[in-house]
Formats: sequence, structure tokens, C-alpha cells
Amino acid sequence: MPASLDSKRVEDNINKGRRTFLFELAFFAGEPPRKSTTVVQSTDGATTVPGSLLRLRPAELLVVKFKTSERSIPAAGPPVKIQLACHEWQLLDGKFFISGESEAVLSPNRVEYSR
Repeated sequence: MPASLDSKRVEDNINKGRRTFLFELAFFAGEPPRKSTTVVQSTDGATTVPGSLLRLRPAELLVVKFKTSERSIPAAGPPVKIQLACHEWQLLDGKFFISGESEAVLSPNRVEYSR
């Protein structure tokens, strides 16, 4: 898993095996619920940057903490349900193009929020 917050160093085109992991908040509102997302944090890694990738074993837990603000939440209206989503981009070696993207994984729980 990409685990470096030094994006500038990792995203240099000379690096190989570059990946970006995106943490998003997914909002569900209305009937039927419509989904919108906003990226709140990202981490980067490359096989050629020591310490920038974290290896997780199957079923191993990882706790991620980040701050966000109410500005991330859609404007006033009916209550929204919020869920964490994450996915990964693979970047093409030598260029800043996305060569692959994983499907989003949603957290198993949702919280409800209203302004």
C-alpha cells in the first residue's frame, strides 16, 4: 500500500511502480440515495522510493486518521449518510498518466449527518 506523504518525491517521473491511494468521503442523500464523493487524503508510493510502500497481510487491519471539515459535506439539505471509500491508481512509468485503477472499497458502516 502506498504510504508516503512526500508526493513530490514519489511522483517524480524517474521512479518506477508509482501508486496513489485515495481516501474519499462518500455521501448518500435523497430518495433514491444519490452518491457523491470528495477526496480528503491521499498517499503515494513507488517501488524505487525506499519506505514509501507498506505491505499488509491478508485480513491485517490498518487504522487511518485524517482531518476533514464541514466544507467537504454537501450544502444544507436533508441529512446525508457518510461512508469512507478508498481506491488506488497505478501510474505509467515515466509519465503522469493513470495506467490502472482499482474499484472503490466502501467501509462497512455509515454515519448520518445533518447541518
